[in-house]
Amino acid sequence: MGKWGLEKLLKCYLVFDTCSIEALENVKLLTEFLPKINIKIGVVKDVEEEIKSKRIKGLIKRGFIDILKPKTKSKHITEVRRLSRILKTRKNLGEISSYVFVRNHSKVILVSDNDLVKTLNIRFGVVPWFGFSVFLYILWKKKLINENKIVSLFKKIIKENNWGSRVVYSNIAGINQIDEEIAEKLL
Repeated sequence: MGKWGLEKLLKCYLVFDTCSIEALENVKLLTEFLPKINIKIGVVKDVEEEIKSKRIKGLIKRGFIDILKPKTKSKHITEVRRLSRILKTRKNLGEISSYVFVRNHSKVILVSDNDLVKTLNIRFGVVPWFGFSVFLYILWKKKLINENKIVSLFKKIIKENNWGSRVVYSNIAGINQIDEEIAEKLL
């Protein structure tokens, strides 16, 4: 995979799962910044169906967030069902569907803060994956937020979603793959 940087990130679609896209919008980051930047963000159909935020639905309707379609719909559905059965879960279909989409497409990165993705990566093959903080990193590198703001938004998103140290350290580890300096500031 190599070292990630802004240029490499912007060549890819960021495929969000439900919890991560809603976490960003809980602090109104998507409605504030998506209209200002050229970035490819998408969700799979299962995530679109799980989204509760009217603001996110509005961004989809206005074309700032794409609904991503798998190369072969029937194969995608079969794979999502198979993984759900193996994992013995009917929950997290959005996360599983996002993972399957990323696994079967190129130039896509999964954005998820769900532990299930780690399990999927271990048991079924590794996909490119970051937590919500990858979006903050992009805003920072595009000079839309400063260093202090990235740190305060990071802490606010963690707090607003009642996420603990697992999500904090997972995000820091992900950002560390991109930029060690900013990762240290998030600690």
